[in-house]
Amino acid sequence: MYPLQRILAGVLFLISCSLSYAAIPQCLVTASAAQSIPADTSTVLTFASVISDTDTIHGTDNQTFTIHTSGVYSITAFLTTPASYLNLFVGIKINDTYYAGMDQVTAPGAHMTTSAIVKLTSGGTIKVYAYAAPAFNT
Repeated sequence: MYPLQRILAGVLFLISCSLSYAAIPQCLVTASAAQSIPADTSTVLTFASVISDTDTIHGTDNQTFTIHTSGVYSITAFLTTPASYLNLFVGIKINDTYYAGMDQVTAPGAHMTTSAIVKLTSGGTIKVYAYAAPAFNT
C-alpha cells in the first residue's frame, strides 16, 4: 500500500474568447484545502473557493465546470505539490474524455501547469484530474 498523496493548492482559470462586446464568461477558483490523491487512482480535483465566476460555470459539487455560453475557452490548471510527490500526472477532461496532456511532476515540491484551448458548446463540462503513479511515490 502506498501512502496517500496530497495536493497543497490548485487554481483553475477559465477564460472564454469572444468576438462580441458581450461579457466574457470566466471562472477563477482555488482549492480551499489539501486534497488526498490515492496511489494508482485517477482522482477528480476539488475547487471549493470561488474568486470570480461571471457565468455560473463553477458547479455545486466543486468538481465540475459547466459551460453555459458557447465559445472557445482557455483552460489552465496550476498545482503546487508537497515535497513527497514524484510522478504525479494532471489532466483535463472535456465532456468526461481526457483532452489535455498529463503533465508529470518528476521533482519533489514542484509547481505544475496543464492547459487546453477548446471550443465548447452550452452544456459542455470540464474536470481536472490527478493521478499518482504508485511505484514512484514516497
